[in-house]
Amino acid sequence: TTTYLVRGTTALGCERMDSARITVIQPSTVVAPPNDSLCLGQSLVLLATGTQVYSWTPAASLNNPNVPGPIARPTTTTTYTVTGSDFLGCFTTTDTVLVNVFPLPTVNVGQDTTISAGTTDLQLNGQYSNDVLSLLWSPVTGLSCTTCANPIAAPKITTTYSLTVTNNGGCTA
Repeated sequence: TTTYLVRGTTALGCERMDSARITVIQPSTVVAPPNDSLCLGQSLVLLATGTQVYSWTPAASLNNPNVPGPIARPTTTTTYTVTGSDFLGCFTTTDTVLVNVFPLPTVNVGQDTTISAGTTDLQLNGQYSNDVLSLLWSPVTGLSCTTCANPIAAPKITTTYSLTVTNNGGCTA
């Protein structure tokens, strides 16, 4: 960017000066964040870089589509496109980011059960959605297995067992 000065002089010797500022805009390239994933109901920040003006589409699941880092809360897997330009609109580029949305797994361990003291073979029945990759019963006390679907429980005192399941998206229930 340079400012040029010009001086004009008439034949009678009158002078006048003026200036012109020439702004040079350098090319820029917008860069979207890397592809990411989240669990249904979660949100994430999509932080783009590389330029001055940003516009994201689709805008429906974004808190503000005209900032470099909008908060995205998609309900389905979505490809977001960010268009970036300089503040004068001389150079415009686009980039994309894929956000995979994983459903929350479901889990059910049935109704509470009362057993008599000394009973040692109550089988717990964990039921869960077929996207589950891992499961964990807690507490470990009195259980025959903490990572199987249907362990045998033999508690010595009243105990509440919980089953936590995790699916292929890292979502837990």
